[in-house]
Amino acid sequence: MSNTATGWVRLAKDSNTHFVGCFTLADKKVATLVGKLTQPVETCESAQATLTYGSVSDLADAHEVDHADFGSYVSLSLDNGVRVNGQLNNRVTSTHTTAKGHWIVTE
Repeated sequence: MSNTATGWVRLAKDSNTHFVGCFTLADKKVATLVGKLTQPVETCESAQATLTYGSVSDLADAHEVDHADFGSYVSLSLDNGVRVNGQLNNRVTSTHTTAKGHWIVTE
């Protein structure tokens, strides 16, 4: 996993399980991860998150999020090695859960 992109991650409005992450790739494409956590978390957001991936093909289709950790930071580890990490704007009760997510990449 040698490529990185910056962006943000937040819970969807009025939800404590649905999340969205949006990242601008080096080629100016936008990769968006939408998903649902298996356990609820407190309202939180990371305005400065980092996506780490191997190639754009890693950012396609549905994936399991094997580890979704929240506290002072958000850390998402997908089943294909892709990772999303960022400091949360507000600290939340430490939660370790899983999720399912789906990538959308647009020009």
